[in-house]
Amino acid sequence: MRNLMSSFTFNARVVLVVMGLLLSPTLTEGRDVDLQESKPILLEANYSSKGMFSWRDGSHLIARVYSDGKVEYEDVEVKNGVSSNYLRRTMLSNEELNSLSELLSSADVQGLSSKYAAFSTTIDHSEDLLLKITSGNKVKEIKVENFKPDLPEASTKYPKALLRVACRAEVARKHAQTRFFFRESIICCQ
Repeated sequence: MRNLMSSFTFNARVVLVVMGLLLSPTLTEGRDVDLQESKPILLEANYSSKGMFSWRDGSHLIARVYSDGKVEYEDVEVKNGVSSNYLRRTMLSNEELNSLSELLSSADVQGLSSKYAAFSTTIDHSEDLLLKITSGNKVKEIKVENFKPDLPEASTKYPKALLRVACRAEVARKHAQTRFFFRESIICCQ
């Protein structure tokens, strides 16, 4: 009996270690970008979802853009019918980085509120957006509850600057297999 229990305990540990290795995020994607030597973060966008019909339950990194143009983001990979999350890396062009920097330092973006309540209620799920925008030594945090940018009334409910920042976070996810909020289009970037 003691041998059986020892064998079971050993097997359970092996299974847990293997599962941890399989489920842990890995770094991949195109260019070899060393994120540990990156500059400060310009923009970080996170997705948080919960509920019965949430698209991707839990908290996920939409994009983290550094001041030198390096970007990291979470994506989904499907192998043998099983999806898993992993971290990808890419780089913005100088033009993309300059355009994003100008947007983030604009008066419209700096004047955004720190919280936007849901204008579209759902009873079975929510999809929230959390933005962190760095300007100088200040970090501005913006939480948008149940963010729905693709709804027709979004352009009247959300400030244009908010939609543009969220959209730019999605666009920074070069080569991404999935999108978080702008699944239908990216018209908000204009």
